[in-house]
Amino acid sequence: MFGREKQIIAACTLYLIACLLLFAGAQTDEIVDTYPQWELPNAAKARLGKGDINAIQFSPDGAQLAVGTDIGVWLYDTKTGEEISLFLGICGSLAFSPDGRFLINSGGDYFSNLGGSRWENRIELWEIATGREVLFPNMPPAAAVLHFSGDGKTLISLRKSRDTINRLDIETGKQTVHKLGERPGYGHLEVYALTEDKIAIGMYNGDLALWDTRTGKKLSTLRENAKKLEVPDELVGLIDDENSVFALAFSPDGTRLASGSRDTTVQLWDITNKTEPITLRRHTNEPTVLAFSPDGKVLASGGVDKSVHLWDTTTGKPIGACTGHVSDIRALAFSPDGKMLASGSSDGTIRFWNTQTAEPLSTHTTGHIASLEAATFLKDGATIASVGYNGILTLWNLKTFQKTTLQTNRTLEIIGFRGWYLDLALSPDGTKLVSFGTESPSPEPWSDSVLRLTDVSTGRELMSVPGSASDLTFSPDAKTVAGTRSGTIRLWNTETGETLDISLSDPNAAPEEQHRPIIRTLEFSPDSRRLAGGTMGGDVQMWDTETGEALTSFFAEEPPTGNRYRDPIMDVAFSSDGSLLAVGSMKKLRLLGNRRQLGFKEISYDADVWGNTLLFSPDDTVLVIGLIQSGGIELWDLTLGEKLTTLDGHTNAVKTLAFSPDGKTLVSAGGDGTVLLWDWDEVLTTARNPESGEVLENKEARSETVLKFVERTADNKANARYIATLEQTYLENRWKNIVEAFTNNPNAMMLGYVERRLFSQIAQIGRTAKDQESYMDRLHKLMDAVPDNLSVRLNIHLALAAFYRDNDMPEKAAAHIQKTGFITEEAWLILGPFDNAGGIGYNTVYIPEDAAQIDTTKTYEGINGQVGWQKSTDDIRNAHISLGEDVNWGVAYAFATVISPDERKVQFRFDSDDQGKIWLNGKQVFTHTKAFTAEIDKYTIPVTFKSGQNSILVKVCEEVGGWGFYLRITDTDGNPFDDLKINQIEEIGLAR
Repeated sequence: MFGREKQIIAACTLYLIACLLLFAGAQTDEIVDTYPQWELPNAAKARLGKGDINAIQFSPDGAQLAVGTDIGVWLYDTKTGEEISLFLGICGSLAFSPDGRFLINSGGDYFSNLGGSRWENRIELWEIATGREVLFPNMPPAAAVLHFSGDGKTLISLRKSRDTINRLDIETGKQTVHKLGERPGYGHLEVYALTEDKIAIGMYNGDLALWDTRTGKKLSTLRENAKKLEVPDELVGLIDDENSVFALAFSPDGTRLASGSRDTTVQLWDITNKTEPITLRRHTNEPTVLAFSPDGKVLASGGVDKSVHLWDTTTGKPIGACTGHVSDIRALAFSPDGKMLASGSSDGTIRFWNTQTAEPLSTHTTGHIASLEAATFLKDGATIASVGYNGILTLWNLKTFQKTTLQTNRTLEIIGFRGWYLDLALSPDGTKLVSFGTESPSPEPWSDSVLRLTDVSTGRELMSVPGSASDLTFSPDAKTVAGTRSGTIRLWNTETGETLDISLSDPNAAPEEQHRPIIRTLEFSPDSRRLAGGTMGGDVQMWDTETGEALTSFFAEEPPTGNRYRDPIMDVAFSSDGSLLAVGSMKKLRLLGNRRQLGFKEISYDADVWGNTLLFSPDDTVLVIGLIQSGGIELWDLTLGEKLTTLDGHTNAVKTLAFSPDGKTLVSAGGDGTVLLWDWDEVLTTARNPESGEVLENKEARSETVLKFVERTADNKANARYIATLEQTYLENRWKNIVEAFTNNPNAMMLGYVERRLFSQIAQIGRTAKDQESYMDRLHKLMDAVPDNLSVRLNIHLALAAFYRDNDMPEKAAAHIQKTGFITEEAWLILGPFDNAGGIGYNTVYIPEDAAQIDTTKTYEGINGQVGWQKSTDDIRNAHISLGEDVNWGVAYAFATVISPDERKVQFRFDSDDQGKIWLNGKQVFTHTKAFTAEIDKYTIPVTFKSGQNSILVKVCEEVGGWGFYLRITDTDGNPFDDLKINQIEEIGLAR
């Protein structure tokens, strides 16, 4: 009873402190984050963070919002943003029953992408009003996707094994099972959308198909043999060219399907007929999540680019963009009335938006931290610093209960590095962060690579050094960083900036016998004078950190068999006095050193279990092991050689372990997005009987308390301004690199698609630029810096034109277009696609190609049936006329007209991807048969305009990859005319 009273008093005290802080701060914009300590594991005294966001869903009445995370499902009050309850258990997806009575958690399995491991959490059915889990004798296994039937009586789910559809009667518990047909490819890389009778499956290779959930048979194929993406030569073999499907969603009535793909597009499919999908383009990186409004009239798309876009599903026109998140979008959900949209991001926040205006609403929820990479105490013993994979820093002051969240360069860089391993580490005292990144956005992850040192208290960069490194770690005095790179270990002195590279090759070995071991983990000795490293080949080596000299090697290095290593080293750890070295591999745990009376020498792990991180207790009597599979933490008594206990609290790999300066608290950071604080005395007392030394079972979990942290939004705003400048810095750095490249080598050429991507990013920043004058000034300065680089200058004019057009200044936009001589997207009519199988289209006449005019009422037999002239749907104003996105081996025609005040000699500056032909006023004036990406001004074609209207017909035959062309009209010196009129389609009555 006394213990319970103490906890009630503690909870009240914490709450009172938080309230007083709010009052004393006198800031109207301060936010109180509450962190309920519900479902705390044994011996844990606090949980910081609520888990990484995986799914969100409004209750049918709109009063509650369910958030599925890596640790469970949180239920929030949508009006106040306050937590209502927590249903513990890994949640990949979730669903409310139509009557709002039940909440379904799909479960999960972080050890196996296809489910079936011993750590799998099956589907859970919770009755919301009572908080009671409804148990049936045989609940379905973890699911990849869920859906309730319209009457709310049946739960349909696809098992994580991806081969079976389950139907669960939630009144009787009866199940029916249907097998899905076999599919090629990687099942764990598929994405899904589910209705009562069908499932859409998007595949890694870009294929998209519909399947019957009752028969398991394929109903139809919406897309197959998806067009491959362009990959630069230097990246071939390192990244693939698959246009993978990343997101799917059905409309509420099941008649339409939205898909998001790696090429950054979103497509709307009408699955009741075979019409071409509507392609939506606004994202600058991959779409990650899609959601329809309840009436199906609005589609929301969220992406890696941190933005959420709203679309009119009837017209495909954009409604607005929701901006404010600082990391990728993980989940979207509309309120039942469709007036509100909730978006969850890996920045840890859930924001709410007005769906009519795309403006943010005042309520938002925080605390859902993305997968954590590190956490540690600061020297004051009162503050914990944690950092997520995306570089978002969180400082938790356990005395003042203030929480500070900061973004860093890493937060921006992680978007461009999606899918690539980027390492980071916190210094032991929690004051510094080291991370691997890049000086500028680039398609090549190693381009302009740099190691950054960041001040944890401000998020600002302290210094950097060129070069890449992984497996980063700090010395105990935080003066040196070690990391591995290209067969070497790099030591970086963070005070002087000097670096020392240690080669991992044997200088005495013959070249054909050279084997460079791959370092998997590094650890400094307590005095910082030695560095131990574990290799993928199972060896442990040690070096002198001052000289780089190799000191010793403990085991034999085993080269891989094929691509597999037999027993790689996962982590090493020194005891506090440096006399012991713990070595953990995938199969065993060993202790190296010269201490006597140690019962522990070597143990073998159980099957499918190994340690990810190792740590000695402050008195060196216990070895703490963070497991990579179950999220457990094992404690081993080094004297007895026995396992004391396993602390179960994380649901994903334990990434780091650390003790508080006073040794009374163990901190663990998990991939589940939480930090757990363990009472070390209670851990040991629970694990041992102090009198007999016997291992005991854990005590019952402690009662709940509530911590309330005041978000320091004033600091947050300063950091937000700093991060905003980083966006500009990235842009400026990229421009600087371009200027330097072309200044040093005036003849240098940039790949066409790389240049188009760059200026697409520049235009995107222009749409959201707050300092418009600064944005325009930077563009003009770049133009002045490269006076002889025509391609860059032309793209700058196009970027300025887009900027003025987006800001309702059509006259200025037209003036910049006029300066380029391009015939831009809105002036073209497009016809196709026609067949180009085996290259037959080049010499096949599909329409009267020598006619001076076209018949816009006529249709022709194309690849997919009848086709007619249509206005260009390419809404990316970069003068590259795109002819299609999802066709390989096709032919298309483009038609435009130009009015000249007199007869004159002009030049067509042209190129196409792939083969191309041009007719002027019905006469063929140019052909080419090359098959390369299109470049600005590659071909110069002298022609003569007649006085009055001139018609231009372009034919482009595509093989695979990009499909489009550039065409601009200039004088003999390459300068555009100022008196030619490019007819808009509406002006000449050709719009369909």
